[in-house]
Amino acid sequence: MMFGVHMMLVMMAMIPLAAGNPTAMLTPIVWVSFAQTAVVVAIWLKSKDKKT
Repeated sequence: MMFGVHMMLVMMAMIPLAAGNPTAMLTPIVWVSFAQTAVVVAIWLKSKDKKT
């Protein structure tokens, strides 16, 4: 669960989205998910067993 300021920011972005007016606050969410995916792929490639 998210607590504190984070939940307020999520609600400030989700309420306009539900009303059909997406805000610019949603833009960083896309880039963060791409960055996290890239880190996971990099760790996966770096830690693969080289014998298989």
